[in-house]
Amino acid sequence: MNLRGYRNEITSTHGLHVDQARNELAANAVKMESEFVLFVDTDVILPENGLVKMLEVMEEDEDHEIGAVSGEYLLKGRGIAHSAFLQLDERGVVTELNRIKNLPEIIDSNWLIGLGCCLIRTEVFRQMRYPWFVCFSSSHAAKGVNENEEEGINEDSHFSELMFENGYKIKIL
Repeated sequence: MNLRGYRNEITSTHGLHVDQARNELAANAVKMESEFVLFVDTDVILPENGLVKMLEVMEEDEDHEIGAVSGEYLLKGRGIAHSAFLQLDERGVVTELNRIKNLPEIIDSNWLIGLGCCLIRTEVFRQMRYPWFVCFSSSHAAKGVNENEEEGINEDSHFSELMFENGYKIKIL
């Protein structure tokens, strides 16, 4: 497949926790000297032209200040669906992105993004300390429970923190 002149290669992992899988896929992208890595989780359907819009944001960023562009999506689960993205509002209160009114088409993330639909500039992995993705849930991990299903703190938060610590911007479409 050839999109906008980019060579594309599809890889996947099986049998790994999400943080281990993302670390492995990102490391492979670095090794292959890819310009970008695109994460699309199995429960996410990429909208038509979604990847094109993400690439346009990256291509317009000549200074490479934007490290990632994520497509906004809702999480399923208990009760009503809620956003995978959290922002700090003007008062410093954590708010789900889908609860904020009058958002622009492209949003500057200021806190936590979801990685289920995310285009990342591969150079960020060369700049940031490893591991890039970590699930935090030691009490559940010790019991053998999948951290991602039981805890609200996952690899998305660790990655977002690393991006901001290293001076990268994150955009949400």
